[in-house]
Amino acid sequence: MAVAIFVGLTALRPWSAVVGPASPSPAPVPPVVQRHVAGAGAGLVTPPPDPSPEPSLLPDQIACNPGGWTIVSLDRMGPWTVRSWVPATPVLAAGPLDPRIRRLTLESPGVLAIGACSPSGGEGLAAGDGVGAARFVGAWRIAAGRSTPVGLAAPGQQRAGIATLYRPTDANADPAPPRWPAGVYVVEIEAAQAAVGTDGQRWFLALVVRGPA
Repeated sequence: MAVAIFVGLTALRPWSAVVGPASPSPAPVPPVVQRHVAGAGAGLVTPPPDPSPEPSLLPDQIACNPGGWTIVSLDRMGPWTVRSWVPATPVLAAGPLDPRIRRLTLESPGVLAIGACSPSGGEGLAAGDGVGAARFVGAWRIAAGRSTPVGLAAPGQQRAGIATLYRPTDANADPAPPRWPAGVYVVEIEAAQAAVGTDGQRWFLALVVRGPA
């Protein structure tokens, strides 16, 4: 079972919220909680240093932190929005159905958005001191041994050191789904530009989204 450590609280702003004039008597707003999850065979993840306060993170942003490949997600758990960091092990593969691709389960009952951070190590991208936001260049839903492409949307302005968060898109749905539906997905990841020795290589990782119980 994944181990979760809740550290720090910030104000919540829903993904599609519109900022307006301050109300004289604002209603209480649920917080954004941060958690760091231990991966399979890994020890407890040490909470990363607090990101630079200039400028500060928005509630729907997640900072990349040193420590190797990481899948980050913005989750909805009851009244809270949660930032999660989970150690990951993507592999070089021939495509989304390659049996070498490893699976990572996201335990949250409501995954709003998913991103990735890659280390800036040498060949093979071993964990190093540097890390940056990786980019999803493809996504597929896997079912019955077949892969179906999934559209991706990445709202918001990009900032250095901040993970790009992706939501699924559905051409037949308006508006887009508010969260990732339960299922098995494979994402193709391009490492951060700061990484060296990658030569444009693509990395693959399977993500199991549990969804509501």
